[in-house]
Amino acid sequence: HGCRFCYAGFLYRPVRQRPGAEVMEQICNGIADSGWQEVGLMSLSTADYGGLFAVLDEVAQFSNRAPIKLSLPSTRLDSLTDAQIDALGRVAPLSSFTIAPEAASPRLRRVINKLFDDNAIYDTVARLLATNVQTLKLYFLIGLPTETTADIEALAGMVEKIAAMARGVSGRKKINVSLSPFSPKSRTPFQWEAMETPERLLEKSTFIKTALRSRKNVTVAYREPAMAYLETVLARGDRRLSALIYKAWRQGAGFDGWNDYFNFELWKKAAESCGISLASYVGAIPLEQPLPWQVIDLGVSADFLKQERSNAYSEATTAHCMNAQCTQCGVCNDSIKMVTIKAAQPHPVFTPPAPAEPLPRQRLFYRVKFAKGKYSRFLGHRDMVAVLTRALLAAGLKPAYTEGFHKHPRIAFGPPLPLGVMGESELFELEALAPIAVTPADINHFLPSDLQVLGLDLYTPDAQSLFQRIVAGRYHFECPANLPAEQVAKAINNFNTAPELVISIVKKEMSVPLDLKKCVYKIESGSETTPPSFDATLALLPHNTCKPNELLSAIFPLSPAVSFVACRQFLLVENNGDLIPIG
Repeated sequence: HGCRFCYAGFLYRPVRQRPGAEVMEQICNGIADSGWQEVGLMSLSTADYGGLFAVLDEVAQFSNRAPIKLSLPSTRLDSLTDAQIDALGRVAPLSSFTIAPEAASPRLRRVINKLFDDNAIYDTVARLLATNVQTLKLYFLIGLPTETTADIEALAGMVEKIAAMARGVSGRKKINVSLSPFSPKSRTPFQWEAMETPERLLEKSTFIKTALRSRKNVTVAYREPAMAYLETVLARGDRRLSALIYKAWRQGAGFDGWNDYFNFELWKKAAESCGISLASYVGAIPLEQPLPWQVIDLGVSADFLKQERSNAYSEATTAHCMNAQCTQCGVCNDSIKMVTIKAAQPHPVFTPPAPAEPLPRQRLFYRVKFAKGKYSRFLGHRDMVAVLTRALLAAGLKPAYTEGFHKHPRIAFGPPLPLGVMGESELFELEALAPIAVTPADINHFLPSDLQVLGLDLYTPDAQSLFQRIVAGRYHFECPANLPAEQVAKAINNFNTAPELVISIVKKEMSVPLDLKKCVYKIESGSETTPPSFDATLALLPHNTCKPNELLSAIFPLSPAVSFVACRQFLLVENNGDLIPIG
């Protein structure tokens, strides 16, 4: 649509829309090959895609066979229709939705070439609030060219009105506002503009947040202005910045995209030592000055960008090529042309298909044994569950699914392994509606080499779940090489002969005592190995659990728990007072 601040909008010209059949082929093949159940229809303006209705209808039918989750990026207000919202609501949980007004005043929207008025914004908000959308996300830019105090006040006023609309529908509806600093990017009509200082951008962000503080259903978040400032330096930089990047890295800069690691002072010191002025890269650029990136031709002519810049200052808008005549930007030629799909309009009233005759429900239960090795032990439990689930689906296993809108496979894991602990005989159980034909080898093809399925067996479930039946785990601990075997034996003997060993643990942000003697069934030295080792049977009960690091910290207070290598060898259930392995 030619938004004058948008680098991607000029880089990806011209519009080329992929046939709906190809989109569905990618979705189906991607799910089958990877096991992923999340699909994103990504585009700079997804609502403009002519094949959207056809794809959404196909996805709805596909979801009846294999539940998937569909998502869209932020959507243009002037492209979103009631029919699209209805179609999307059939295939995706519309609990949250993102729209991008970008600017709140009509004048500033004309400057940046956003071709919709305030009424379009409020009408779209009203339509979304009338659906199941509980959180409406609004995206705005601050620091845009020609922006005034009145524009910032208009932003706060628009959010206040939208917040009142949400509150009028339901007290549970929330408005999340995201503020991003304008960063003049190369290849755009605003590539010659100056960027505001981080101090001024922070002042504007703070003003908006303060103005909306009394609105309980509004949350305001803004991007770190200094980070956007550095981003602009890099986006408009020349070959001299290679020395700056290298110097900043040598001085400790790294992972700068994360606020926790970003340190702007390192970059300023690096620039000073390289004799580089950061301010020179974010200031206004004379129109006649040669630009570092003009040696690469992307098709859009410099004359067109200059004309668009002039249109911005005269508040003249430019229609999109899809909706009007060619704007002569320079991209299209005999071999490069715009490719669009004629929009297929949906039936005015959606009639869900009649449900198929239900098949006789054949509930089959399988217990799966797997091992988690020395590298996969650093994979958290939730991530490991996701990896295993995707491998099962990619291998062709068809599990039963839960009911409701958010369907997920009926899979239940045993007690999770603590982070950093290996497992030789871990278990989970799943339900299927037909006999499983895949083998462990089929599943392992999609898994890391040391996260492997060992067995998959049919079993008859009892009244208790796997998690409820398991009461303990047998662990093997390999001690650090600098810990003498005599000291290990002494520590274990001291534990066994002590009447109690009370430690303090944190539960629900409160410190509570835990007697390890009541949740350690057995502990004994292992065979004479180098380095020394020992074995322990630890309780895995809801209110009486001993974690490996708690035991290690208690009996070896001078040796860090992370210096031990722990492995859970098998899980135990209780049978007539005895603990026996399961699986």
